[in-house]
Amino acid sequence: MSQTKTTAGFLAGAVGAVLLALITWWGTQPAPIEGFGLVGEEFFAELKPAETTALRVVVYDPKQGDVQKPFVVQVSDGIWQLPYYYDYPADGEDRLAETTTSLIGIKRGALRSRLASDHARFGVVDPLEEDPEILEGHGSRITLYKDGNVEKGIPVADLIIGRKVTDFEAEEDDEESDEPVQVADISGDYYVRHPAENETYVATLNIKLSTKFSDWVEDDLLKTQQDNLVNLEMRTIKQNPDRSIEQVAEVTLTRGNSTDPWALSGLNEQTEETNEDNIRDIVSTIDNLKLSAVRPRPRRRDGEPLLLGDLSLNIPKGAELTPQMERDLQRDIQGNLGQSGFGIYMDSKAGKVQLYARGGELSAGEKSGIRYHLSFGESFKGTQDEILVGGAPEHAKEGGEKPEKNEDKEEAEDDGKIASRFLIVRATYDESLLGPPLVEPVKPKVPEGVKVDEEGNVLEPEKPAEPETPVKPESNNTPSPAPEKKPEGNTSADKDACQDEKEKSADDKPEEKPETGDTPSEETELPKPDPVAEYKAQLSAWRTAKTKYEQDVDDRKETAKESQKRVAELNYRFANWYYVITEEDYTKLRRTREGLTKAKEKPEETEGSTEPGASGPPKIDTPDTDTENKPAGTDEKPAGTDGKPAESIKKPESPEKSAEETEKPKVDAAPKAPSDND
Repeated sequence: MSQTKTTAGFLAGAVGAVLLALITWWGTQPAPIEGFGLVGEEFFAELKPAETTALRVVVYDPKQGDVQKPFVVQVSDGIWQLPYYYDYPADGEDRLAETTTSLIGIKRGALRSRLASDHARFGVVDPLEEDPEILEGHGSRITLYKDGNVEKGIPVADLIIGRKVTDFEAEEDDEESDEPVQVADISGDYYVRHPAENETYVATLNIKLSTKFSDWVEDDLLKTQQDNLVNLEMRTIKQNPDRSIEQVAEVTLTRGNSTDPWALSGLNEQTEETNEDNIRDIVSTIDNLKLSAVRPRPRRRDGEPLLLGDLSLNIPKGAELTPQMERDLQRDIQGNLGQSGFGIYMDSKAGKVQLYARGGELSAGEKSGIRYHLSFGESFKGTQDEILVGGAPEHAKEGGEKPEKNEDKEEAEDDGKIASRFLIVRATYDESLLGPPLVEPVKPKVPEGVKVDEEGNVLEPEKPAEPETPVKPESNNTPSPAPEKKPEGNTSADKDACQDEKEKSADDKPEEKPETGDTPSEETELPKPDPVAEYKAQLSAWRTAKTKYEQDVDDRKETAKESQKRVAELNYRFANWYYVITEEDYTKLRRTREGLTKAKEKPEETEGSTEPGASGPPKIDTPDTDTENKPAGTDEKPAGTDGKPAESIKKPESPEKSAEETEKPKVDAAPKAPSDND
């Protein structure tokens, strides 16, 4: 019994020791590190490009100590817009789908830290963090939304991108940069984290993204092709003696099609020629004109635009343009557009209020009938942000007075600034660009005495009935009598009679006239024209021309219809905006007449020419012939074409001589001596 108790005591002590050891081991184990379990998983496994409806990119600028203006593109009322750029239409659907696709598959790589205190070191501090004590280490934050815009949508992807990992082993020795991360086409290994998490991971990124305004809009402003341009006009404002204002054309360039050279109006072809290089610059710049930024056009108090797409005043419906209303509209337009170099005036010819531009106007016409009007405003300089955000140029303020120049100050202020210019665009339809008016072919006149049907076809006269062919009588097979045979033999009398007959027939022959190559004599009758045949040929040609004319008319009507529709679409796109382009493009577009012509080059004088400006080959002096070296008996006279001396060449007999010879009477041959038989 005592042994059993002893054994039980040993067992209990052993169990207690094991339990104590387990408890001790369990209590001394380190806490598990959070985040390791997520390594290798995707950040946004449920992301679907088709569901994305908005994008927001926030970048912190350490130089300013604040976030830059967020870049946002979103759907509003079914239209993709850029809300921070005056709700300008964006080409957002395809580009945003590309950005969303590039975020799919981003995996959590190596876990670098679980501490919030390490965020600044890795550059993953939230740029929207409002803690004033955190002044560095901010990253860039990219957020995608679905089912609405940035304010009402649901976030489906949210990521803070920090510093780029250049070397995993020596990352602590990397110098920290004060520049914000550039979010355009991010590629490589970066430190990243989710805004709701403290863990910082390394992730391999290949994000297709841009926050540039020009990358999200249709930057091809006019959408025209240089081969379609057939007319260019440089226009300027002219003030008449009665103080009225009108636009006049300074320079006009025209061509028939893209392969024809440009013709300049008023060109002195004796001393001037067109400057093809500068003209080529104009056409190429029109084709590739890019917008740098946009500005909203002025609006009425009810929110409607003050100007229509064709730049005429937008009068409220049901209202009449009273003098007071006109003054109010002019004041509103001048207050909004005056600083940008635009104003309004009463067009004396058109009889309506129009816009004028201080920088002049370029009119470009297509062969389709569409004419683009580019009105240039004031120039200004600014940084990229100043150009995008807005603001009037300083010299255009206070009634357009320009401040005095300070060269030292200007050099300091213009450092890194871009010269730009304001632009207003509109489109009109110009039927004259389609070509000269089509002329309907005239139907030929029916000759007198010719009968035709309603379509002009000649009615052939009825032919008389053909007479019946008489039937030949049947032959009786009676043989015809044989001709009488002449007696054989030939007497001398018969010979003399035959000789006389030959001579008589020779005398009766008409005289042969020499061939002179003259045209037939007037006595020869030419065939008389057949008026019916001529009418039929003219009628056939008229019908061919008529068919082509009708086809050309239909084609021109269809072209006019499509062009007018296109003009309406363009003006709708231009109606709410005016634009900013580079000063470099303006310089190429706005050319004076002196810039489109150059002095005509004079042809080089050829050596050896006796007259100035002679362009023919120089004369070559023929050396004198050495008579001593001639072989004996050589004729000094030039040889003829057949190699004989010129004297041996017989001249052709003149027609007169031939005629005289033919008129001489023939001399009778000497009479024969009588034969012994006579």
